[in-house]
Amino acid sequence: MATPSTEEFLKQCREYLSNDSASLRTCAGALNISPTKFLDRIRQAYRDGVLVLRGKVNKDAGSEFTRRCLDDLHRYINTTVLDGEVDDETFAHESAGVILRNVRELLENPPHGKEREAVSLGLVSGTSVCRAVENIGGPLWDDVMAGLEVSPQIKAVNVLTLSITALHGDDFIEGNAGNACSRLAAQLKAKLGRKVEVDAFGLGLTLVVPKADLEHHDRDPLNRPIIQIADPERLGLEAQSQLDLVVFGAGPPGKPEYSVFMRVISEQGMTPPEGMCGDLAFFPLQADGTALELKREVNGAGDVSGRKEESCLIYSAILPTTLKKLAQPEAKARVILIARNRRRGKWAPKTDVIAAALRGGYVNALITDGPTVDRVSARMFGEAI
Repeated sequence: MATPSTEEFLKQCREYLSNDSASLRTCAGALNISPTKFLDRIRQAYRDGVLVLRGKVNKDAGSEFTRRCLDDLHRYINTTVLDGEVDDETFAHESAGVILRNVRELLENPPHGKEREAVSLGLVSGTSVCRAVENIGGPLWDDVMAGLEVSPQIKAVNVLTLSITALHGDDFIEGNAGNACSRLAAQLKAKLGRKVEVDAFGLGLTLVVPKADLEHHDRDPLNRPIIQIADPERLGLEAQSQLDLVVFGAGPPGKPEYSVFMRVISEQGMTPPEGMCGDLAFFPLQADGTALELKREVNGAGDVSGRKEESCLIYSAILPTTLKKLAQPEAKARVILIARNRRRGKWAPKTDVIAAALRGGYVNALITDGPTVDRVSARMFGEAI
C-alpha cells in the first residue's frame, strides 16, 4: 500500500477538520489507509511541525464539530497504540515501558523547575494498572533507565495509593493500588539507591463514604498525607495538587467480572447510576464526559415510598475535578489512562467510557491497542460501530 504524500494527507486532514460532513473513515479512505493510520499520520505530522492542530482552523468561525475535533485530536497526540489485539502480557509490558519512560523524564527534567524537590506518582486501583507495575524492573528497567541522571534538585519520590479495593478474591488483590504502590516504591528504592528518598503512602481501609463525610475521612491520619499532596484544597489549603504522574484504568458498565467498580458497588448493595457508560478511576461517567453521582439507600425516614438515599463515592484521594485540572497543559502533569476492549482474551467493551474520558478532558495520555482506538475515534467523531 503506497504511503500518501504530505500534500495529499494535508488536503484530507483539512477536509476532515473543517467540514462537518467529512468523516474519519471517508478521509482515511481517500488516502487508502485505515482510520487508525490516518490518526497516526496526524500525530506524526503534529510532532514534525507539518500540522498545527490549534490555529489551523479558525475556531471562532468553525462549527461545534470542528472545535470538538480540534480539542479531541489534540488529546490523541499523546496516545500509545499497540498494533492489533495483543495478549495481556504484551499489553502490560508495553504499558510498563510508557510509565517508566515518564518517570525517567520527571526525574531528569522536573517540569516545575526549582518549585518542587519531590516527584509524586499516584496509582488508582485496577487490573491494568497493577499488571503494568508488575512489569517494571529487571530487563525493562535496564533498557529504559540506562544512563539515568536524576536532577540534583530532586530529593524525594512519593508513590501514592489514590484508591483501594478492599474486597476478596485474587482479582481484587491483584488490582489493589496499595500493593502496586509498594511494589513500585520498592523497585525505585532498589534501583535509585541513595540518590533520592523513596516513600510509599497507603490509604485507610474505608471503601465507600458519604459525600457529606468526605472531609472527615480526608483528615484521617492515614489519608491526610496523601490528600495533602494529591488534592490539598480538600483540606482547606491554598495549594494545587503536587501530583506529577497519575495512572488509572477504566471499567465498562454491565457485568461485574469485567469491572472492579461494578463488583464494588454490587458488594455494597448499590446500583449503577442511570446513563452511566462506564467508570473512570472509580467515578461513573456518562457519554458526554460528565461525572455522575453514586447513591445508596440508608436506614431512616425517606420519601413517600419509604426510601432514603445519600450521595456517596468510592473513597479516592483524587476527584474528577482534580483529574481534569491535572490533565490541562498548565499543570504539567502526566495523566495516563490504560484501557482497551480486551481483558484476558474476552470482550470488555470500554469504547464509550474511553471516549467519555477524552471528551471530559480527564486525561492527556492514553495507552490502548489498535482496534480499541479505531472504535473510540469513530465513536468520538460521530460514526457508529
